[in-house]
Amino acid sequence: AEGVLAATDGHGVDVVLNSLAGEGLDKGLELLAPHGRVLDISMKDIYANSAIGQEPFRRQHSYNAIALAQMVSDDAA
Repeated sequence: AEGVLAATDGHGVDVVLNSLAGEGLDKGLELLAPHGRVLDISMKDIYANSAIGQEPFRRQHSYNAIALAQMVSDDAA
């Protein structure tokens, strides 16, 4: 996370494709530029009913959970 912020002069990135849970997801949220988006394909925090802090959303971030495995399964049927 520190390397990405350094490379973007502290601005962050517009989109994070997340496959991590817990602290990894938190770090992804920290990397977002204003109005940035997290696309979460891990679903681990959702199935564990984990809490996500609300502070990152002050910068107008959005979070989308994508049940990628379910999408693949649905397409195969």
